[in-house]
Amino acid sequence: MSLLVAAAALTGYLIDARGGVSIYRRNFTKPSPAAVGVELHSGDTIVVSKDASAQVLCPNLLTAWEPVPQTSSGVFEGCPAAPEPTRMRDEQQVLGVRADEGVVNVLAPSNTVVASREPLIRWERVPGADEYRVSILIASTRRVVWGPALVEGTETHYGGKPPLDPGVRYAVRVTAGGAVGEGAPFTVATEGMLASRNERQKQLATAIRGRGARELAIAIDLLHHGFRSEALRRLEELTPSIGSAAVWLLYARCLGDIGATHAEYEALRRSADAAERQQDSFTEAEALQAMARMSKPEEASTLMDRAHQLLRKLGERSTGGR
Repeated sequence: MSLLVAAAALTGYLIDARGGVSIYRRNFTKPSPAAVGVELHSGDTIVVSKDASAQVLCPNLLTAWEPVPQTSSGVFEGCPAAPEPTRMRDEQQVLGVRADEGVVNVLAPSNTVVASREPLIRWERVPGADEYRVSILIASTRRVVWGPALVEGTETHYGGKPPLDPGVRYAVRVTAGGAVGEGAPFTVATEGMLASRNERQKQLATAIRGRGARELAIAIDLLHHGFRSEALRRLEELTPSIGSAAVWLLYARCLGDIGATHAEYEALRRSADAAERQQDSFTEAEALQAMARMSKPEEASTLMDRAHQLLRKLGERSTGGR
């Protein structure tokens, strides 16, 4: 599946793999290495060799199962029979996004639910800028409720006055000289949403074996349930330490969801580079396809050609995608 195309009905993740673990993708005849963080879909098969182990985060994002070594299994064979619906990403990319100038990329909060009424506001550095003016406005009316505050650096905590209310869609605006940027609308979590989030994290802490796998599962759950700013922070910490091309791809997806297109492209490039080193042709093709969707026509054509070559090596049975 391309990163920018709706997935099959069931989507889970490989959150741990040790030793010889491979994935046979639906519509492909040859296996791919089992990359930690990779999305799994109905029809995929996981193969675990002797003395190897793996953990699959089920589509309900609350339970995990461990395939038996020296077996070949459907990726969700040990999962509950009635999974929750999974969240889909809308196609939001446009050609030539990397060429944008005079834009401040807001990292947080953007297209997210925030747990705190005093959220951390973050944005990407603008070359040559030392100071930024930061405001919060009501998305529907464009009325500024805070700011502009003059900030040195690329982050600041909102002080909580006036208080941000659940149910209201807010947006962050950041300017630096002639550069301006506005994040996608965000909302404050209700008490019920926070209670649900906390309960899911407790369940994951019990269900998942191993700290790294548990932290990755929590980040995935946050991403799927709209807490993208929190998921982003966790993935920023996890991605370099895990080093998996698929986790870089997941991090890129999170950046794309919040609209940080320049950072998304860089994460996709890192994913493609890591996948090439790890001989993970499927993930490399995924990253290249996503990069192509963000590139100008000539570069996009080159990237898509490379992706198709990689998929052909895996024995792609059809060209219709997942």
